[in-house]
Amino acid sequence: MKPWVRLAMAIAAIAGLAKHWLRRRQEPSYWQLVFEQSRVNGASYNGDNLDPNPWNWPTGTWLQRRIGKERL
Repeated sequence: MKPWVRLAMAIAAIAGLAKHWLRRRQEPSYWQLVFEQSRVNGASYNGDNLDPNPWNWPTGTWLQRRIGKERL
């Protein structure tokens, strides 16, 4: 392979990495979105007004029966 072709491929690879890095810096991360939507940052929060319905895990599922057989 000619040196100039190898150089062009290296430059293209570096440009692709730079483009990816710049794009990632512009998009907020998952945790940034979570904290932006938190009550501390002034976002609305209705968790205190949720209906306190008790919830029970399902019983007698296939996985629970399977685990029970493995323990025997």
